[in-house]
Amino acid sequence: MHETFFDEAAATWDDDPAKVVRAREIADGIAAAIPLTGNEDALEFGCGTGLITFALGDRVGHVTLADSSPGMLAVVRDRIAALPDASRGRYEASLLDLTTDALAPASVDLIYASMSLHHVADVAAVLATFRTALRPGGHLAIADLDHDPDGQFHAHHDHFVGHHGFDRDALASELETAGFSRPTFTTVSTINKHTHEGTADFDVFLAVCSVV
Repeated sequence: MHETFFDEAAATWDDDPAKVVRAREIADGIAAAIPLTGNEDALEFGCGTGLITFALGDRVGHVTLADSSPGMLAVVRDRIAALPDASRGRYEASLLDLTTDALAPASVDLIYASMSLHHVADVAAVLATFRTALRPGGHLAIADLDHDPDGQFHAHHDHFVGHHGFDRDALASELETAGFSRPTFTTVSTINKHTHEGTADFDVFLAVCSVV
């Protein structure tokens, strides 16, 4: 995908009801897998329009919604501004590109990412950055595509650069190498999408692990 794709798509991103449903499924999966207290300092990496964070609601504490797309963050800032005064201070939007920007060490209790890791060229480096940013006992939750060997999910995106999903065992090994516990995997959602070969279902996993 070209670098302005998400900026251009941001204004109408939430118009697709399937995206809203999927965000709720992922948020509920995170809450089911991690003993949240409502006091966590959290980071959503690749937040898009913030659907996961706002689906989590008050199940977490302060959340930094981070993305490399200014267009997506403009939508996030509008959503934050529309919140009641009592809730608004729990959220902040941050322009973040982990190929050039760092995260403060031991600064958050929870990091979650949905459908963003497959856009990252150097997955190992980003996982290491996540590990450094998490406090002792912190958790990481990654929702992303199962391995798509034929690249059909992104078949209509001529400029896509990234990973065609992930093999669960291979990702588990990368997480352990980065300093996380062996993750648990669940299939949290399914995306039905048109491809060059017709309509197909693509499973979305949720991998959850903790700092060791």
